[in-house]
Amino acid sequence: MNWAILAVSSLAVVVAVAIAVWEHKVAQKFRRDDEARNEKKAQLDQAERSHQTTTRTFELAITDTEVFLNHVAEIDTKIRHNGPVTDEFISGADLLGVQGQLENLSDRCPPLCDPLQAVMVAVRKLDSVHFPSDEEVSKAYANALTGPSPTVPMQFLAHAIGAVAIKQYAAATELHRAIVSAWEAIHRQRSGEG
Repeated sequence: MNWAILAVSSLAVVVAVAIAVWEHKVAQKFRRDDEARNEKKAQLDQAERSHQTTTRTFELAITDTEVFLNHVAEIDTKIRHNGPVTDEFISGADLLGVQGQLENLSDRCPPLCDPLQAVMVAVRKLDSVHFPSDEEVSKAYANALTGPSPTVPMQFLAHAIGAVAIKQYAAATELHRAIVSAWEAIHRQRSGEG
């Protein structure tokens, strides 16, 4: 009978140890699963925070882009509706600064890079057209009448000034098209189509 008690006791110990080992393994599995779930949740939270930050940064960049596009659009509209503007007006518009800002914004908004590059090219083209002021033209004609040489420099002749005006109008029209494309790209980005 002692053997039976010993066998049952041994079996009880083995079963208890087996249950303890099984519980330990199950607990480890649950712990690993919990750690994996927590790690995945942390990654998702980080991705969500990153997305929110990126979205806010992108929205700020788009807002800044709109400000500069409006500034350039005012210049383009003035030229297309009122005729040519002088170098002094173009200089006062700080097109070089606008180009730098647009370049910065195109780096911050990769989806808008191409349309903003097109605007920058058009701005450079407009900035390269030098239209003389009325004062410069009057001075050139006055010098021709009163000076030692009775000729007016070529750039101040009516046909030359007209050609520059047409060139400036063409550059303004190209700028207008680039601005419209940039606005369309902004709208596509905001609506999620881009």
